[in-house]
Amino acid sequence: MGLFIVGMVIAFMCLMRASELLITAEKHYLRGQDVTFGVLVNGVEIRIYPAEAWMYNLSQLLNVCITIHSAKNDWEGEGHRLFFSRLGITDSTLGFEIVSIMFEWAQSARPLNDDAFLMYQQTKMISYDFFNAELRKIATSFHRWDKIPQYICPFGPYWG
Repeated sequence: MGLFIVGMVIAFMCLMRASELLITAEKHYLRGQDVTFGVLVNGVEIRIYPAEAWMYNLSQLLNVCITIHSAKNDWEGEGHRLFFSRLGITDSTLGFEIVSIMFEWAQSARPLNDDAFLMYQQTKMISYDFFNAELRKIATSFHRWDKIPQYICPFGPYWG
């Protein structure tokens, strides 16, 4: 899955602004160390960082913990944690699963702890301006409830 799509999924599911996801002057973007995965090893759940994801199989994946840092509402600098458990969605017509998407991204991109989570192998990064412009295009195209596809609930990221 591509960098832009992974970024959009994270932004949508975590209600993140582009400045919380990508490198900006404020330096409160999502880094590799802000994401941990729970994987099952010999019957015990352990926490791993994205740079270590390539050493584990998708079948071992249980959950993801995302710490969001924001200059506006994170006065103590500890961040706000979001936790998602794996749902086991195998049919893409039913939606998508952020846990698997982020894990598969981490397996191929291998972001280091101090790098942006969306950095690909320490070399490629989507620009803030491009991502923000595309995000605005998508948001403005759904400015009326009657234009939202019927399988998306207007009260949150629910399917049904």
